[in-house]
Amino acid sequence: MAKNHENREDAAAYNPVNYWNARAEAKGIEWDSSKLDNLVNWYLSYFGTNHAAAVLDIGCAWGRALRRFKQRNIAINMTMCDISEVYLELCRKEHGVKPDLWDGETLPYDDKSFDLVISNSLLLHVPFGMIQRVWDEQVRVSRRFIFIGSSYKSIGELDFHCFQHDYEALIKGSTLEILEEFFYSVKVNWWLGKVP
Repeated sequence: MAKNHENREDAAAYNPVNYWNARAEAKGIEWDSSKLDNLVNWYLSYFGTNHAAAVLDIGCAWGRALRRFKQRNIAINMTMCDISEVYLELCRKEHGVKPDLWDGETLPYDDKSFDLVISNSLLLHVPFGMIQRVWDEQVRVSRRFIFIGSSYKSIGELDFHCFQHDYEALIKGSTLEILEEFFYSVKVNWWLGKVP
């Protein structure tokens, strides 16, 4: 955890909806979706070409994961949600589908609705007081697997919208086990499976 991050005035003033709407308006479609190759490769490893697998991308922004699957010519049954109405509209323009609006805490889906839940570059931006709730919600809606992409270790002083969580403690405290992992720089990709 970054030193005293939770006590910084700008971190306390962080409003995720306002921040991500403003960022989407300012930057539009950004981010290299090739960073999701681990996700796509693990998807193929576990599901093959089973396009019936139900997938949820939480915090989808403009459809980053969907773009990478399309770039790799892989059809996928993907539901998406985000807290930013601006990103939802960008996704509609980019992919022809508008994701569901999410309140940032409770996912609007039934228990065990998805074979795979994608949480890429999301948890890093969840404030400390909300992380357990968001974590539990992604576990709740997953039938089988969760993909996590996030920062892993201390990366020095964090921006006000970033929070360094103890992911290993979250994993150990849930019904999940690490099936695949890949570390690079200060980031990690995990493919987690629900323990039967």
